[in-house]
Amino acid sequence: MSDPEGIVYDSDFGHLYIIGFPETLVFHVTTSGTLLRTVDISAAAADKPAGLAYGPGSANPGQMSLWIVDRGVDNSSDPNENDGLVYEVLPEPFSGNALPTVTITAPADGTSGVEGDPVTFSGTASDVEDGDLTSALSWSSSLDGVIGSGASFTTSALSPGTHTVTASVTDSGGLEASDAVAVTVFAEGSMSFEVRVATGDDDGEESESGSVSLGSSDLELVFDGSNQTVGMRFNGVAVPPGATVSRAYIQFQTDATGSVATDLVIQGEATDNASPFVNSTGNISSRPRTSSAVGWSPPAWTTVGAAGAAERTADIAPVIQEIVDRPGWSSGNSLVIVITGTGEREAESYDGMASAAPLLHVDYSVGSGSNTAPTATGVAISGTPEVGQQLTG
Repeated sequence: MSDPEGIVYDSDFGHLYIIGFPETLVFHVTTSGTLLRTVDISAAAADKPAGLAYGPGSANPGQMSLWIVDRGVDNSSDPNENDGLVYEVLPEPFSGNALPTVTITAPADGTSGVEGDPVTFSGTASDVEDGDLTSALSWSSSLDGVIGSGASFTTSALSPGTHTVTASVTDSGGLEASDAVAVTVFAEGSMSFEVRVATGDDDGEESESGSVSLGSSDLELVFDGSNQTVGMRFNGVAVPPGATVSRAYIQFQTDATGSVATDLVIQGEATDNASPFVNSTGNISSRPRTSSAVGWSPPAWTTVGAAGAAERTADIAPVIQEIVDRPGWSSGNSLVIVITGTGEREAESYDGMASAAPLLHVDYSVGSGSNTAPTATGVAISGTPEVGQQLTG
């Protein structure tokens, strides 16, 4: 094929329309190359018809038209030359075999679960000529091959990984149609996940006045003329609902040394799927926060470029756990971490060094059993605790 713009898929019948030479014809062919008919477009008097599309007609959107782009003369010397005229051609109705229709009704695209959990697949198929073809559906996985057949079935045998599950059917005329959904299966047991801040709009600083900055070359934790609110958004967090988070932290890299006493509080945004930051007043501080909060008093940062234990937050597992336990949480959603407090440490931001942007690390486990909440005990305290001290229990 020398011009891929000159070919378009016939979504009604599963064939192809091709334009080329001679310029007065469009060829209607099967995917195997058998000529079905020609469509006369000589009335358009196109100079060099090239681009071809198949879509709803301008006068009747319920009837499909061929849309043809005429290249004209490829030069810029003639100011009156109109390069790129578009013609609409309405082909005569085609009486051939129509393409079947397949719809997967369950599970939803993007569903996730744990290895061994049952997953029910359901779908329908119909055809203009053959009627209901649902019972003839064939189901296959991109990882496991054929996994089922018919209108509905349940399987617990999907292997770990992200499957593209396809339901397909072939009608009596040999035309095949399909639908597909993505299903992710997590291996049972313990595992880890890491993701960095991925764009310049996903880490930011908000001053006491509410002004938000998203383009800084570093993240001041948290003093920069005033005590700031710092936000970081992590995308595609592949921790499944119901997972038990055993450890989590954010790894920073030093942008500038610092040893002033610093006491920070780390929380998450209390939402199912955090939205990006924007340059509007209060966009970071106004977000609802998790009830879980972790204190962190980082030691001195003594070496520029260091990314070790000193630059690693305290364990923020309770914060991450609260987010992934939300009813609307799904694996692959985005989450936001918010840091407040006093003192100063300077970390790399995405805009300062993308490869050293804040890194979220999560250790978690999944299983098919129920997740029972832990029991915590503590001792009574009196007086005012020092900022940054931790309670254990």
